Amino acid sequence: MEIEDIYRLYVNDLYRYLLSLSKDHHRAEELVQETVYRAFLHIEDYQGYVKPWLFKTGYHVFIDSIRRDRRVVLTDTPLLSSWVANELTEDAVMEKDGYSKLLALIEGLPTNEKQAILLCDVHDFSYKEASEILVQNMNTVKSHLFRGRRKLRKMLEGRVETNES
Repeated sequence: MEIEDIYRLYVNDLYRYLLSLSKDHHRAEELVQETVYRAFLHIEDYQGYVKPWLFKTGYHVFIDSIRRDRRVVLTDTPLLSSWVANELTEDAVMEKDGYSKLLALIEGLPTNEKQAILLCDVHDFSYKEASEILVQNMNTVKSHLFRGRRKLRKMLEGRVETNES
C-alpha cells in the first residue's frame, strides 16, 4: 500500500485520535504530519495491518512531543471546530454536541482508561490492536476498558439525574 493511499484512508481517524490526546487543533495537525512522515520512512519495512501501526506511531509521536515540551496543554472541552461542515442540519449539530460532551467526559477518566475507550469504542480497534498500540497486555487493556466504561456510565447517570431535577 502506498503512503498516499494510507494518508487518504486514515488521516481523519488519525487526526481525531491525536486531537483527543493533544486537545489542540494545531498540535494535532503537527502530530499527524510527523506521524505520516515517520510512516513514510518505515512503510517498506512494515508487514501487517496498517491502521493499528499508524495509530501506534501517532501515539509514540504524541508521547515524544510531551517529553520534548515537558508539558501538555489541556482545555476543558475538545476542539472540534475543524469537523464542522459549512451547512449543518439540526441533527448534525445535536450529534456533534453529544459527541463533544462524551469526549469531555472521557477526558475526565484516568489516562489508561481514556486511551482504552478512545481506541476500542471511539475508533473501533480490537482489543489486540489496542494492546499493540498502547504496548500493554491485552487483558490489561480489557481491564482499563471495563473500569473506564463503568466510570463513564456513572458519570452519565449522574448527568441524567442532575438534568431531570
